[in-house]
Amino acid sequence: AGEDSVYLVEGTDRALCIDAGLYGKELMPVLRTLTDKPIDLALTHAHIDHMYHANEFKQVYIPQADVDNWRANLRMLYALGHVLYHRPPRPFHMKRATPYAPGTDFALGGVTLHTLAAPGHTQGSTIFIDDAHRALFTGDAFGSGEASWMYLKGCMNVSAYRDSLRAFVPRLEPYRDYVFLGGHRLQGVRSDKHPHGRPLTMRVAEDMILLCDDMLSGAAVGKRVRLLPWLRLSVYAHGEASMVQRRSKIC
Repeated sequence: AGEDSVYLVEGTDRALCIDAGLYGKELMPVLRTLTDKPIDLALTHAHIDHMYHANEFKQVYIPQADVDNWRANLRMLYALGHVLYHRPPRPFHMKRATPYAPGTDFALGGVTLHTLAAPGHTQGSTIFIDDAHRALFTGDAFGSGEASWMYLKGCMNVSAYRDSLRAFVPRLEPYRDYVFLGGHRLQGVRSDKHPHGRPLTMRVAEDMILLCDDMLSGAAVGKRVRLLPWLRLSVYAHGEASMVQRRSKIC
């Protein structure tokens, strides 16, 4: 719904909601039309557009690294997001969260989701692997078909992001033919609103590494974009990958 994607995976015992979006209406009543099983929430990362409805869930799993980074960076972004997205305040107290580490499995009964660390967009960004449905839930690990936002406070700089991509992208090779489901799936569908939308695939992740190389070498030329009036931002592209970044983080 809207610009944010929420995914519900159901097993025989319980269901797992992956990310919770930033919608104006309550989320749980919608999920209850899909399953009568207990529903837990697991976040790919702790940004407001993935967790605004977290308080509707009794059990909330958040990557350990994002829990650790909440006070330093993410809590401020969460508060600012209410203003930027014109949403009524919904404070989230991190003590409600259950931290999970990379490699944690979520067993739902007949379906088990595996997790893979994909730091960059946040320190704790995580990919969920669903072998039963041959799907990857990638959050914002390398964009959702349009540019990855790497200019935010708490995002890695380009060289650290490249190092992270080099570490985790090869681990996605066994899942190359799976469906890649990003945190903002409509960005992967070309439309008037998203004229540069493209399907999210393994190629996007691989090209993101090459894009980082180009940005660090100076070969990539940025095109100015106006997302926030107080930040000078540019979008950079290579092949299927693109990134919105500020010059101070190209290092």
